[in-house]
This record gives sequence, structure tokens and C-alpha cells, in this order.
Amino acid sequence: MARRLQSYVNHLIASDVVVVGGGLAGTSAAIKAREKGLKVTLVDKGVVARSGVSLFAAGVYSVKFPEDNKGTWMEEMIRAGEYMNDQHWVETVLDDGYPIAMQIHGWGAEHGFKIFEKDDSGFIKRKSRGHIKTHHIVVNSMPMMDSMRKIAKLRGIELVERVMATHLIVRD
Repeated sequence: MARRLQSYVNHLIASDVVVVGGGLAGTSAAIKAREKGLKVTLVDKGVVARSGVSLFAAGVYSVKFPEDNKGTWMEEMIRAGEYMNDQHWVETVLDDGYPIAMQIHGWGAEHGFKIFEKDDSGFIKRKSRGHIKTHHIVVNSMPMMDSMRKIAKLRGIELVERVMATHLIVRD
């Protein structure tokens, strides 16, 4: 059953899924929900793809490539997190990160955005950023987020911007 939201801008939005936050995680979640045929509304306190930390991703994205040693990545990430990391989630990130990164890279390429830097041989550039044995992908954060916004809009996701999520909570 679709839920209804009423924003302070005085219009109702019928939606199966409401995603709060227009950064990389929020836009990814919205796109994935839309791919399942759901009506999706993406709510952001600012402008989708322009607020939050995704736009300032420090130029790197942690991705274990299929040919990388998972044990080496696990050890380095857990050690870098001073053994505070939830090891199950570290393993999930390592297992699921590559296909997600490649999908985001592909979405960008479809629309003329260069998401991950490539070297002269055409391979995705990787560099160390605080790690010793593992390397991160070099990411162009602004084109990545521009791509995510464009994909969300093209897929029919309704964007509700410059609205605090608490303003959408209404009685009854």
C-alpha cells in the first residue's frame, strides 16, 4: 500500500518507498527500489547530489577487485578501523562493493560522466590512501553525483528537495 507524505510546500506525494538523503547511498537505494517497480520518493535537506558528504568523497572509493586478496583487505580495513569495525559489515562491503562500483561507473558512462579515473592503459586507477597493501579507486565525486541525480530523474524517482524529513511527518 502506498504511503502518503505531506510536505510543508502543500502537496501530497503517493509513494511505495521514501528514501531520506540524496547522497550516494540514498540515490543508490532509490534507484534500486525503482528497479523493483516501486514508486520512489527521494527526500533531501538540500539538493539531491549537492548536499551531504558524497560530493566530497576525498577522491577515493574503497573497492576490492575480484583479483584482490580478500584476507589482505579484511586485515587492513579492520586494523585501520582500530578493530572497532563490525567484521560482518567489512566482509559485506568487500564482497558487494565491486559490482556496485562498476554499476555506478557504467551509469556515469551511459551519460557521458567520467566517474572513476583510468590510467593510460585504460584500467581503473588505484592508489593507496592510508592503506599499505590495498589500493582505492580514484573517484570524481561531482560527476558521480551528477550521474546519480540524472539516473534517478530518468528512472522516474520523485525528488523532494530543500525539505527536512521531519517536515514530512504528519498526523493521521
